[in-house]
Amino acid sequence: ARTTYILAQNEFLYPTPNISNINLSVVNPSPYSTIDISAYITSPTAALPTAFLGYRNSPAEMFTKVPMIDQGGGTFSATINLGASDVQYYIYAENSGAGIFSPVRAEHEFYIISVTGNLVINELMPLNTLTVADQDGEYDDWIELHNNTNSDIPLLGFYLSDNNNNLKWAFPDTFIVANGYLIIWADENGSETGLHANFKLSGSGEQLALYDSTYAMVVDEVIFGAIPFDMGYARVPNGTGPFVIQNATFNQHNETSVSVFENNAKHGFSLFPNPATNLIFLKGDISAIEKIEVFNIFGQKVLSQYNINKINISNLKSGMYFIKINSNQTLKFIKQ
Repeated sequence: ARTTYILAQNEFLYPTPNISNINLSVVNPSPYSTIDISAYITSPTAALPTAFLGYRNSPAEMFTKVPMIDQGGGTFSATINLGASDVQYYIYAENSGAGIFSPVRAEHEFYIISVTGNLVINELMPLNTLTVADQDGEYDDWIELHNNTNSDIPLLGFYLSDNNNNLKWAFPDTFIVANGYLIIWADENGSETGLHANFKLSGSGEQLALYDSTYAMVVDEVIFGAIPFDMGYARVPNGTGPFVIQNATFNQHNETSVSVFENNAKHGFSLFPNPATNLIFLKGDISAIEKIEVFNIFGQKVLSQYNINKINISNLKSGMYFIKINSNQTLKFIKQ
């Protein structure tokens, strides 16, 4: 009865503005760029609405509020500068008698702008107890990078860190293949083979940054909260979207409806069988094959050969590998 009485008062009956057609000037903006956020805001009363945008770069921060400018015709907009991490934002509009948020439960709910560049932190798992083991059979924390470009990216000069020391763990002289993935084990055990960072991830949440020392800048940053055991924290859509908690998609596309083992014939070559045990054959314009190189998931070259379409993989350890053909096409395969 008390709630009914309160809601019946005139102050609660005053019509609120309407907020619709929220748009971003760039769908997937790059780090350190600017973005315009606009919305169509109208008022059912004669009073003209005013609006502001609330945004923050980290869940640990307070929302910064900036006015949205009336551009005419009901369109309001605001421009903000981006960092390297995703942005959370909401819009508030009011007239002379009432106000409204979008989303309606802001600041507890908010919209997200995914900030992504060429190389991104694509997935992580801070509490890996039985999902996937490293080459020594140990279930350690792991981080997955993804290359959003059609070219290999050298990683010498890049660093990973879980604190304010951007130079905490340095990548060796390796690379991540075009449109590919790379796993770093966060286990504080650099004596093991492969990429093993000198820190672990906290299951209760923390920050993770990817730093490029060549340009002295953080190129991607993730700030996450508590994540359940054996669950991944992954970008969806893959490589460009905001992070969600989901079943892990270790070293592959984060949207499980897409098979990462599917050969892409548009590049000219495909391979079979896949998975394979002893031999792999390339299908396509065989006469165009000049050089074939095979790399493991750590970017280390394990095989190379010339002018032949048959590859003997019998001596390789079980796992995922990449075949680079003529230095301009990369295919994946699984050695059983």
